[in-house]
Parts: sequence; structure tokens; C-alpha cells
Amino acid sequence: MISDIFDGYLRRLGVIDPGAPSVEGLFALQRAHLERIAYDNIDIQLGRPPGIDPELSARRFAAGRGGYCFHLNGGLALLLETLGYEVTRHIGGVCDDAASREVGGGHLTLTVRVDGTAYWVDAGLGDGPYEPLPLREGRTSRAACGTGWSGWSRWRAREKAGASSPPTCTCPA
Repeated sequence: MISDIFDGYLRRLGVIDPGAPSVEGLFALQRAHLERIAYDNIDIQLGRPPGIDPELSARRFAAGRGGYCFHLNGGLALLLETLGYEVTRHIGGVCDDAASREVGGGHLTLTVRVDGTAYWVDAGLGDGPYEPLPLREGRTSRAACGTGWSGWSRWRAREKAGASSPPTCTCPA
């Protein structure tokens, strides 16, 4: 049973019945999140930093508010987990040096495994990917990243000794 918090959150997303975990459902939930929940940090600018607890974030969204990456991805992770998805949270980073391989840790990003495939899910970038990106070895073109990636040139994801490292993004040079 989904609590009232998640009922309100799903209503905000325009989702009546999210169904069982599926690739199609994951894509629909990320698109709806990006279309209906704003990236904002107005509370920070006003000197009222809100907590980043995922349940508080879900309550914010149900009440019509937005948030920044820790709210957006934290709340989305909790919603996905409640719906039965396998979610892993990662420390990520957004950098302004395309040659850098450093991850500053000032960003929360997610991987979601569904139907045997891992996807990079990020609703907290403001201008990030509109849909989940499948994580697989090799290179991808910018065209494969979909629309709305005006400022992003590439992303990387690595596996290290059995532990998953987060997708890392680099901005244009």
C-alpha cells in the first residue's frame, strides 16, 4: 500500500497507476518528474535551507514545491523504492572542466536496475537527461542522450572492483 505522501506525489506527477516496476514505467516516471517538479533552490537563497531527508522531499513535492538534486533525486529514489524498483544512490559531481576526472561530491545521482539492466537516473540537474540512460560499456554520442542536454558534452560510468562508482558528468570545454 502506498502512503498518502506518495499518493500526493504521484498525483503531482500525473500518474494514476504506476504499475509494477518496468523499463517503460521508469522512463515515464523520470519524464513526469522533470516535467512537473521544478529544480529550485530559492529556500537556500532566502537563508532557509530545507532538510534533505527523502521523505520530507516527497512531502514537499506533494505540496507543490520543488528542490535541488538532493531533494529531487532523494525523493524520486524513495518513490521508486516504494514502487518496488531496485535503486542505488551515488555521490556524483558536476564540474566545469571537461578534462577533469574528479567528482566533487556535491550532487546526488541514482542508478536503477530494472529487467536486468542498470540505468542512470538523474532528475536533479535542471538540464540533465530527460530519460534514464542505460549504463553499458563503450561510448555513446551526444544524440543518444536525448534532448535538453544543451550544456553537457559527455558522461562516464565505471565499475570498480565489484563496487559501482557513480556516473560522472563533464561539462563542455
